[in-house]
Amino acid sequence: MIGFKTVKSKEELETPPKTVSRPRFCTKKTEKIPTAENTEFAGVAISMEDDYDHVELCKDWSSCPRCFFLRNKESLQEAAPVKFFPGLSWLDARMVNDMWGIGCLICAAANFKTDFGNFCVRSVRKSNLKRHTASPQHQEALNKLNLDHKDTGIKQAPTEEEFQLALNHRRGVASLSFSVNQVGKRFKLCKMMWCLAEAGREMTREFLKEAGSIALAQDGRKSKLLVRYSACNEVTLVHKKGFLGLEYIDGLQSAAAIVECLEKIIRKFCTRPDTGLDEHLEACIKESCEVLCADAASNEFAAGRLARKGAFSNVVTICKDNAHAATRQEN
Repeated sequence: MIGFKTVKSKEELETPPKTVSRPRFCTKKTEKIPTAENTEFAGVAISMEDDYDHVELCKDWSSCPRCFFLRNKESLQEAAPVKFFPGLSWLDARMVNDMWGIGCLICAAANFKTDFGNFCVRSVRKSNLKRHTASPQHQEALNKLNLDHKDTGIKQAPTEEEFQLALNHRRGVASLSFSVNQVGKRFKLCKMMWCLAEAGREMTREFLKEAGSIALAQDGRKSKLLVRYSACNEVTLVHKKGFLGLEYIDGLQSAAAIVECLEKIIRKFCTRPDTGLDEHLEACIKESCEVLCADAASNEFAAGRLARKGAFSNVVTICKDNAHAATRQEN
């Protein structure tokens, strides 16, 4: 009847209530969970087939730590890097006494009997990984394996892998204000970019020193002169072209000032930061230069004829780039 409670019988009151079974994704409380004290080895490696079998059979994938690790393995390993070794991570998963767990490869290699060293950790959180990275035990393991670079007393330079990551970052036309994971931020990236650029210039210096024919193309605008090169090796017939330099033209943009600026660009290109000016390289570039190309401006075309009477005595032809004057209109 409405308004009255249903009275339970005597048998229903004496019967104990049924417990609702909740899903267990790790282990029962009665089972012995492997820890650093009762584990004698660092577990067994897990194959990809075992991971596939677990994903197919797991009934509680939303709260299962192993499924969470497999879904976010790449981001979790990025949060657990090995210092001085970019692209490597100390995080890994193994089976210990038929139980799944994550741990630290560095601590395991150092034979440390800790939860991370014996792969007995099941809390897959980035905060735990970052806490272990800064822990004294992990730093001691790095020191034991001579991976901390503290005994040398010398500040280590970036590795080849770090330079490759920085180069790929710049090839993607990304700003230097964006930091690169496991490499550094803007201050360090600027120095690494200078080192990469200087290495490229050194390769160009060695090529132009052995070049049999060089063509220089110049263009001046707003008191600045841009010079590009196109060269070919007379033995291997390898052809390369690229950027030579950019400088301000001193004084008026006369023909003599343009020739002086051209020689200044070549002299600056032949100057190494450690050994200074390479006079032999400068002489090789001027002797191998056979073509000078400029736009239709009278001062630049006159600068080419003036340069042929001076240091560029082997110039065969002076080209006029008519395309520069195609869109000009007479006043």
